[in-house]
Amino acid sequence: MAESMANPTTKTTRKTTKKVKRKKTTTPSQPPVPPVPIQDAKTAHLQRVMSQLIGELVGKVNDLALEVASCECEKANDCPVVHKAREAVRVLKRLREEMPKVMSSIPQTPSLEEEAEEEEEEE
Repeated sequence: MAESMANPTTKTTRKTTKKVKRKKTTTPSQPPVPPVPIQDAKTAHLQRVMSQLIGELVGKVNDLALEVASCECEKANDCPVVHKAREAVRVLKRLREEMPKVMSSIPQTPSLEEEAEEEEEEE
């Protein structure tokens, strides 16, 4: 500003930008199409196998948690096995908290036992 006062012929100009609001274009006659889950027999089978394995793992970690909780060893607090078991139990707890959310989003499919029964009936 001191320069502009010293030289009265210099003009300071300021450029401004305008924000342009754009309208969203939607077609009211066509509602949005929800995504369709693509699931073939192999994928469904793999999901059932994974579900069964996770169930087995949860059962084993539950057993481990009971053993650690009832452990009366004087050195339990210093034992690396006990520390790892407690970590596994923390993960199991998180899994149990998240499981209802996950299960509600997955389409229900028959269990491996039900699938085996269906195959026997077909034969």
